Amino acid sequence: PPRLIVVVLMGFAQSFVSFILTTTTTLSFIPSIKLIRGRRRHFELFVAVGQALTTLLFEATSSLNMSFMGVTSNSYHHVSDILTETYVCLLAIHLLGLRDEDVMHVLRY
Repeated sequence: PPRLIVVVLMGFAQSFVSFILTTTTTLSFIPSIKLIRGRRRHFELFVAVGQALTTLLFEATSSLNMSFMGVTSNSYHHVSDILTETYVCLLAIHLLGLRDEDVMHVLRY
């Protein structure tokens, strides 16, 4: 069984390194979330925080091969994809550079 212990430890080490790398890359969203918060864009903030959290949960559950609160990594992946697409659409609206707040509200919501 010493070989079995080594194999188990190697698998755990690989999962742990994958967990650290994938979750730290998700933390790169924090500066953009601070910027959105500073501009007082509440809906964009909700989408950005939700996207970061579901991505973090997906990466953690996927790399550690587990579920969290009874939800599998595949479900977190689907929610993360939807919020990422919403986040990209909100970014495109921001990049339009529109000055009329009424038009911005219609496009965002």
